[in-house]
Amino acid sequence: MTAERADQRLRNDLTPNTAAAAEGMLSEGVESAFRNGQVIGIEEKATCLETHLSRVFLTADRAYKIKKSVRLPFVDFSTPEQRRRACEAELTLNQRFDSPIYLKVQALVLSPEGFLSIGGEGQILDWLVVMRRFEERLDEALARDAVTSDHWTDLVSGVVRIHRAAHPDHLCGHAVDYRGVIHGLARTEADGASRLGLSAAETDLAAKQEGCLARLSPLIETRRRKGCVVRGHGDLHLANICMFQGRPKLFDALEFDDRLATTDRIYDLAFLLTDLLRMKRKPDACFVMNAYWDMMEEDEKALALLPLFMSLRASVRLAVEVERGRLEEAARYRTLAAQLLDRHSPRIVAIGGLSGTGKSVLARRLAPELGGAAGARIIRTDQLRKSPDGNANASSSSDRDRYAPESREKVYLRLSKHVRDAVSAHSSVILDATFIPNAGRLRVEEAAGSELKGLWLEAPLDVRVSRIERRQMDISDADAAVARRQTEPVDLSPFWIKLDAGGDPDQTLELARTALGLPCPATTPQLA
Repeated sequence: MTAERADQRLRNDLTPNTAAAAEGMLSEGVESAFRNGQVIGIEEKATCLETHLSRVFLTADRAYKIKKSVRLPFVDFSTPEQRRRACEAELTLNQRFDSPIYLKVQALVLSPEGFLSIGGEGQILDWLVVMRRFEERLDEALARDAVTSDHWTDLVSGVVRIHRAAHPDHLCGHAVDYRGVIHGLARTEADGASRLGLSAAETDLAAKQEGCLARLSPLIETRRRKGCVVRGHGDLHLANICMFQGRPKLFDALEFDDRLATTDRIYDLAFLLTDLLRMKRKPDACFVMNAYWDMMEEDEKALALLPLFMSLRASVRLAVEVERGRLEEAARYRTLAAQLLDRHSPRIVAIGGLSGTGKSVLARRLAPELGGAAGARIIRTDQLRKSPDGNANASSSSDRDRYAPESREKVYLRLSKHVRDAVSAHSSVILDATFIPNAGRLRVEEAAGSELKGLWLEAPLDVRVSRIERRQMDISDADAAVARRQTEPVDLSPFWIKLDAGGDPDQTLELARTALGLPCPATTPQLA
């Protein structure tokens, strides 16, 4: 259709008395007006992107988002007034979540002369959200290997701020609510399964999820009573995170159903973790999970929720792909949803050694390989020492105070509790500490039990000091002076295997894999 014909169609069909235009979807003429730069208030050509529920028109520095006129089981945008309320809700919610791209809501107007405009006098045809245009989505940046650990830390800190600021909701987030999610998704999955030609043996995903939910219901209810259910983002996958001025920022929070977005905060996070697994980025998923647990000071027992919650999030993506007719992608999500529920034998690994031997580097690289929905939980004494229940005066204490016997004893006592809680959650765990104090080491060995495998890293003093001096923004308090004072323990128990960690991190990782009997995984992208 030419621009002239599109303009004529606007004049003929979108008159003030045309109910179909006021209540229906955007006409071909409206879309053509955007594409041809014939919308007053924009006056430049726009490209169009289409999502499940919206059309987005992009100019050089702005995005104009119009809700589709749809009525689905989970959302009703069938009238202009409903779409206006949805636009207002989207603006308010995302601005509350510190998204810098949201600007305002404006009317899409047909002027008395028959021209389309953003705002102004005339008949209001629809409503739109005006946003700043961003550089790219996070999934696109990730595909270019352009997302670093600093980006993930920045993103997780934003999610934690949202979850901490949200008021606890004690009316939502019951175990029965997740059962409703399972049943709703199962109906969509059944349609997809028949179209995918799955056998009966392959279609028991909902039954597995129900069984897992039954086992976890007491924990879910306990967390609800403790205030862990909040109004979160609700749709926290990679395509709803953008890079804006070089930083990852959330956008497009679920605005049309507060109850659907009010869940255990771990369920909110689970969407992001699941998406990372789908992109075969388990090291990133493991980093994000551990960063969230550390920043949120999350209960280690909540690790038990990850397999179910991530499986449900994979099922949500399965349902969306079925509705879109993308059955191959739906099948991949279905496989992932089932795999996430597979029980694994958790591993308990302690990584000890003097400061600067590379314990934390090894822990981060080893954690994705130890099993678990998002890999192993890494528990660091350095992190525990800085948390509120650790040494409250850590920031002002001297090195000797921070590493005094009584301070160490307190930290190792807390480490033992974290170990027991993580093990009770059937989670693999890596313990990152010097393990120099005999009493602390024995306490943790007792808490971990016979499944513990210890890796004791050794490196020359000059190598250790050099590594410590190159650290940037590290949580550890140990400096070169601390490293020079440390001495190796002489009575390591049989739990421990000594490894030469004086080489590069790849060599240390290979030695650790051999010691633990781990296969060398297929090549996966590593965090920058």
